Amino acid sequence: VDPAWAGGAAVLSMKYLVGALLSLPFIFASFLRSFDALFFSPNLNAFAPPVVLYGVFFIWSLAVVVLTARRPLQGTMVGVLAFAALKQYADTIPRPMVGPPQVAMVTGANSGIGFGVSKELALQGHTVIMACRRLDRCKAAAESIAASSSAIDPSQLVPLGDFDLGSLLKLKTFLAELHSTLAARARTSNLDEVRVDLLIANAGFVPVGNTTSHDGWEAALGAMHLGHFSLIEWMLEAQILTQMSTLVMVSSDAMRFGSFHDSLFQGDGEGDLRGEYTIGCSEPNPLCSPKQVEGMLPLSALFPHGVTLGAYGRAKLANTLHARELQRRGLVRRATAVHPGMVFTNIIELSQGDELQKFLSPLFLRPTEVAARVVLRAATESLDHSYPPDTRDPHLHFFGGRGDLLGPESLDFGSVDLLDRLARRLWAVTEGHLGQQVQLQAHDV
Repeated sequence: VDPAWAGGAAVLSMKYLVGALLSLPFIFASFLRSFDALFFSPNLNAFAPPVVLYGVFFIWSLAVVVLTARRPLQGTMVGVLAFAALKQYADTIPRPMVGPPQVAMVTGANSGIGFGVSKELALQGHTVIMACRRLDRCKAAAESIAASSSAIDPSQLVPLGDFDLGSLLKLKTFLAELHSTLAARARTSNLDEVRVDLLIANAGFVPVGNTTSHDGWEAALGAMHLGHFSLIEWMLEAQILTQMSTLVMVSSDAMRFGSFHDSLFQGDGEGDLRGEYTIGCSEPNPLCSPKQVEGMLPLSALFPHGVTLGAYGRAKLANTLHARELQRRGLVRRATAVHPGMVFTNIIELSQGDELQKFLSPLFLRPTEVAARVVLRAATESLDHSYPPDTRDPHLHFFGGRGDLLGPESLDFGSVDLLDRLARRLWAVTEGHLGQQVQLQAHDV
């Protein structure tokens, strides 16, 4: 090999490596924020499906790396400016007005998205029931919100603690406290009904490893799905939620990568509900590396059958299917699901190790007050029923990262029929297991 040629190739390789290293942070950040604003944009998807937009982004990324390798300053500036423009567009969200004063309830209200939603609702004059695991943190959050604006009356914020979605017994206790709190406020306000007008089902977490809830279910599915399912069913039975109520399920774009095992359709459906196949990642990440498991049924057209990407995506898919069934059954006035965006929350703040990530995340990710606007748009924006039923499930209303209702081109589900069968079956299996669990706990007592 000619030494001069080898030396030139080494220099060129080093330039491209430096170019990749300089541009990679902004490319990666742009990729994350593109989930909020570009990949699943109804306007863009009318011309190009998400998979095509992925390809366009990949080509753009290569072009930035090449430019940065040849002209480091110019290439870096292109990456920075492109990300800044994308972030500005993604986070410029009109402020939604929820309407006349009403009673709202937000789960997981002491931090993150729940805190942001509670604050926005209080600023608009609503009474906010703040459901939290720890009462001390809930009270501190309520005091912080009240102190943030003179327009907020501290009495608008009602912190309630010991809210644990992983334990049916604790949920029962919480429901009793919720009912008595609402009844007391109704008496002092001369109201005829004890009712929550708006429920924001927000509480969630990223599971790590193969862990289970207090009641023995896989941790993410047990808390985020079975916990919220139990809470909502009992609130409906107690008529705290009614057919006049609105419900927003805080899901995630990760639901596109969620999958259920076909054992859900067999027997009692309990073939993959306790961590048999679908578990959390080894690190606190929403999506794990693809794992082949025979019988997996992903809805997204992006992945073939037989692949699971972990427990978080499945739990968020379950949230979306739950909202769909509530709407189909007409149990509430309106039930929607929403991707709040790539948000800086305590999931990142509490992650172990990478201090650089914790420092940069607030710069790259969405602040909670913007996420709150997206969530509340899912409670207020009109629902479009113009798509033919063979292309879009008429009962599924999913809002994307800018608070836009997504059509079938953006949802990119492979089968409307599979979505319908999964939603109905998941409801039946969840309801059956919930009944059994309650009977067993009553017997133990």
